[in-house]
Amino acid sequence: MNCLKIDKHLIRQLVHDTATHIARTKLIPPITLDELRQIAQQLIRENPKYKDYENWTILFLNNAFWSDVVAGIPFKRRLLLIPQCLKHSESCPARIDGFGLLCEACGACVIHEIQSFADELGLMCIVAEGSTITAQLIEEGEVDAIFGVSCFNALEKAFSQMISHGMPGMALPLYGEGCKNTSTDTQLLKEMLARHSDKGPLLQHLKPLLDRIKSWFSEENLNSIMGKVNGRSEEIAREWMVSDGKRYRPFLCVATAQSLGIENIENEALMKLAIAVECFHKASLVHDDIEDEDSFRNGQPALHIRHGIPIALNTGDLLLGEGYRMISELNLSSSKKVALLRIASTGHLVLCRGQGEELLCSRQQKWVHCNELVQIFQQKTAPAFNVAFQFGAILMNATKREKLVMEKFSQHLGIAYQIMDDLRDVTREELNKTLHDKTPENKKTLFRMSIVESIMHESGFSYEKASLKARELLSEYKNNALLSLRPLQNFALKRLLFQVTHSILKD
Repeated sequence: MNCLKIDKHLIRQLVHDTATHIARTKLIPPITLDELRQIAQQLIRENPKYKDYENWTILFLNNAFWSDVVAGIPFKRRLLLIPQCLKHSESCPARIDGFGLLCEACGACVIHEIQSFADELGLMCIVAEGSTITAQLIEEGEVDAIFGVSCFNALEKAFSQMISHGMPGMALPLYGEGCKNTSTDTQLLKEMLARHSDKGPLLQHLKPLLDRIKSWFSEENLNSIMGKVNGRSEEIAREWMVSDGKRYRPFLCVATAQSLGIENIENEALMKLAIAVECFHKASLVHDDIEDEDSFRNGQPALHIRHGIPIALNTGDLLLGEGYRMISELNLSSSKKVALLRIASTGHLVLCRGQGEELLCSRQQKWVHCNELVQIFQQKTAPAFNVAFQFGAILMNATKREKLVMEKFSQHLGIAYQIMDDLRDVTREELNKTLHDKTPENKKTLFRMSIVESIMHESGFSYEKASLKARELLSEYKNNALLSLRPLQNFALKRLLFQVTHSILKD
């Protein structure tokens, strides 16, 4: 579409019609780009006059989705990004530093007008299309909403990052072509920036919350929650609990409860549930390393290498018992404790079935059909994610719909995680060794099945083509995870699960 022929009156009408269209839907943000495209195409079918404005329709639909959320965010927690190409390129006296353009307020362009308006409202404003400081502000939780003015190419690139972080955001496109002396609808931008509501959303920031939860796994804190260590076996188990870990699962438990309304995350019941989840996870790592014949964990000798297989097995079993003990001793209603124990034991059984299928196939040293391997992946990994989500959900009386959505989400997330793990860990050299090196000194009792290997066998693809197909599968299941969130009406929970998808699958 030629930007010089834009019908500005039609654009204003489009802003109105997209807002009206969104008001008729029951969807809440965040929302994927594919979903936005589908909704845009539906609106255009109903209003053919917008057929040449599909990108504009997508953009204004996104604005309409986020409008009420952004209005409830304090001005001081909003960031405005405007591009340097709005300046008068021939006469601009401003200099540029690491933060962007430093406007001299000469009046030759609209930058100073926009900046002054943002300053009056109390918004942060950076004259730069993108900046490392912006990414840092988002990561550290210093910003809760972003307004952007840019060309469509830059906005589309930024959109995926916004979706990944579940970041509330609104944007306006530039009206001029090229990267010099462009323009935008300054009045419409001011209207967007000035919207305000006293009803603010619950916005979680993952990194500060994860850092706080990691601090719970100190020796002193675990002793206060789990009780003093009794004997050398418990000492080994507690040392294993304190050792390094990503703490994703306790984080998911706590973040879910927080998104459902818990005010104090250091509530005793929630802390015990989070630590119980980590007990189950740490136990599974001990057993996995033995079953997979792995000698190292996070660059350190595995527990069975340090203490021998019998002691390692006993440590894993002890941690499973600790997890169930803490659940049974919670000061909660009997019905809640039964629900928690049921979800934990069911997850435990499904995980063991999946692990057992993989071990049996590995021992036979035969490749597995791709669909079968995906099912094994789902059983192996999804239950751990689901148990963490459901613990927080049960504690906070989540609706049946919310629990079902989290279960479905966990299935897709678990498969995507295992595919990502395969792509990261199984190199061409390791795969060739598995396939071709049958010498006794290099032949393990077990060998790891790989999604890449399954695709190679099933389709006759080369390693490169099979890896590409595996990446397509990863993208498919990641997208399925996000699409499974469509029925949610709880903004905080939906945003959390969008953020979790990015955080866990970012590699």
